Amino acid sequence: PRTLAEMEPVIEKIAAWEFGQSRDPLYDFSEFLQGVLASPAALREVEGRLLRVLQSNATLPGKDFVCRQLSVIGTAASVPVLSGMLLRPETSDMARYALDGIPGNASANALLAALPKASGKVKIGIINSLGHRRDAKSVPALKALVSSRESGIWEAAAGALAAIGDGPALEALAAARGERSGAERLRVSEAYLRCAEKVAAGSGKTAALKAYRQLVAATEP
Repeated sequence: PRTLAEMEPVIEKIAAWEFGQSRDPLYDFSEFLQGVLASPAALREVEGRLLRVLQSNATLPGKDFVCRQLSVIGTAASVPVLSGMLLRPETSDMARYALDGIPGNASANALLAALPKASGKVKIGIINSLGHRRDAKSVPALKALVSSRESGIWEAAAGALAAIGDGPALEALAAARGERSGAERLRVSEAYLRCAEKVAAGSGKTAALKAYRQLVAATEP
């Protein structure tokens, strides 16, 4: 197998890569990565080198490719660099993609810490990531956001609570239903139903049954 030092010319091509150019360097690096997956020490070396690409003036497509690799091999060591990319619109999606793939509290905490500082599409993306990770610690923050009047924010928060699907998330959505009317209430009710399904699949059958009874009331659509 090739060494990381031997891959340096390929990494330099990735750092300069643009959409529309030959994907050969990307394929070359992916093949190299497959060859070192069994070696934790080698992977940490590779991770460190990829992080230096993210901290350089590499192209956005090059950084996007690097983040996709970090979603597979990244550890808590990647979190500080990725956190610094979360709030910038041009790098937020790629940073989230990498963080979504990194298990553990450090990556989840980075997403949660960025949430109050973010706005617009970046904020919606972070909310979606917290839901994707089913991060129970984020329920209080999401509960506050599901009361937002900002279009897109409350829908994303409701969807994330449904994905998390635990007792506190179910309670948050129950409260949110009381704050909405018409089509908005229907959207929250759909999230409430999805959340109840997850709660019922766990140990919360009593709480889920209560939600189901509310949803089949004569006053419900």
